Amino acid sequence: MERRASRKEGFSLLEVAIAVAVIAILAGAMAPLALKAVNQAREQRTRTELKTTYEALFGARDRRVSNMRADFGYAGASLVQMTTRGGIRAFAPYAGQPALSGGWNGPYWTGSQSPAGMPLDAWGRPFQLRFIGGGYQMVSLGPNGVLNSPGQNPQVDDLVYPLPPNPLPVTSVQVNLHKVGGGAPPVATSVLAFTPSTGNAPISTSAAFISPGLYAAAAVPSGNAVVTVTVPAQPSQSQAVNLAQGGTATLDFYFN
Repeated sequence: MERRASRKEGFSLLEVAIAVAVIAILAGAMAPLALKAVNQAREQRTRTELKTTYEALFGARDRRVSNMRADFGYAGASLVQMTTRGGIRAFAPYAGQPALSGGWNGPYWTGSQSPAGMPLDAWGRPFQLRFIGGGYQMVSLGPNGVLNSPGQNPQVDDLVYPLPPNPLPVTSVQVNLHKVGGGAPPVATSVLAFTPSTGNAPISTSAAFISPGLYAAAAVPSGNAVVTVTVPAQPSQSQAVNLAQGGTATLDFYFN
């Protein structure tokens, strides 16, 4: 009996060509979906980091966060200061105000950064800080790398935080003066709230007279502060306080 020749194992050229074509079609269809998924992941990461960066600059309203403004009076000069101290004084007590400490206490950003130390978003582009609408706002240019939002609201693919922009968070200090043993409270010649600065001396804010024995200082950054009260013919008195963001601290001073 004659034996039939068996078919050689493997694929024909036509079968290979068809398989390659199918794979190419599927890859072409999947590529946009894969890119969309990658950009969604980058967007989510960038939204989180925008909030983290903003709070590292100015603090958080719902909890205490180590931040540059509380540490050395940061005023939005350069985001590089989040990673590099440069010429800013190191964190330490101030001469003349030893109860007050301040200075650069970073790094405040440990995520992706440029060779110069600029914080980067998930697309590898520097975050931007801008003053708009009466407050500060962090901006990411998104996937296209173009600022599409001249106003405070995000446009096209830009990402922003916060919305609306927040004015710089401040606290207020209420100072009550008392006379030991009772009687009319003394009248202060000065009530000063000292807060950290980038230089070698703290910044002082005068407290306004409200009523006999009551003084108040507003627009004081959250963080460490020292309040010093001077009255005639008596030694000055100072108290250190750690100010919660957006809150009010009440201090009592007693003079003879």
